[in-house]
Amino acid sequence: MDPIPETPLEERNAPPLTEPIEDSTLHHPFSAGLRKGSSLNLPEKLRPPPLRADHYTTFLQSRPQSLEIFAIENILRLAHLAPSLNLHIVHLSAANAIPILREARQAGVNITAETCFHYLTLHAESVQHGATHFKCCPPIREKSNQQLLWRGLFEKDIGTVVSDHSPCTPDLKMSAHGDFIGAWGGIATIGLGLSVLWTEGKARGIRFQDLVRWMSVGTAKQVGLYGKKGVIKVGADADLCIWSPDEYFTVRSPPEVEADDRFRPIICISRTR
Repeated sequence: MDPIPETPLEERNAPPLTEPIEDSTLHHPFSAGLRKGSSLNLPEKLRPPPLRADHYTTFLQSRPQSLEIFAIENILRLAHLAPSLNLHIVHLSAANAIPILREARQAGVNITAETCFHYLTLHAESVQHGATHFKCCPPIREKSNQQLLWRGLFEKDIGTVVSDHSPCTPDLKMSAHGDFIGAWGGIATIGLGLSVLWTEGKARGIRFQDLVRWMSVGTAKQVGLYGKKGVIKVGADADLCIWSPDEYFTVRSPPEVEADDRFRPIICISRTR
């Protein structure tokens, strides 16, 4: 890997970063104007509806796809400074970024991307008011976006699927108040990831080999551990999972998962040779 130059950034002929996003692009323009000290006396019929912290759309609109694209484009603007450096986009939820990543790879940039179980199996339209256990960052987006993420997987624009496992105590989820803004932003997915991805994927025609590539082989290669991980052979770590792909069960509620946290694999053998 080429070392990153020690010269100051301003001397490397790097293009400037994208300008910061203005408040007005993230909020209703009337609200932005009021925050800046303007005095707007709007008729009732022209006033924007109040934002509800217990509505999932409030949280979703605060983190549009443009923010993920903003970050990715800034990474790509600096990629030429260390052309041998492997770049990786974690937790991709914005399907609109997929063409940008594809174009960058075609131009020779070493960049890969992953997505998560919850982005492939849950969608914004099904999140009810106050259901803060669905809050994560980036957010779970619309069903149309989810369809494009699946296409990105099948077309290998997205290489791996990971958990972004982020558990917390129930009180941090603020479920009693249903506050999407104040609640902890994370989902605990390790215990259910394999099952939900297989369930959703079977309806889309995936094979078991696809799961192995997305969740084991690809991730091992991503971090430079393939051969020791991600393969069954003499001398490799025996991280084995024996599971029943035809068994069905129902996840009834978050409290049940927190209290029971049952894992569906029958036997797991880890770090044995």
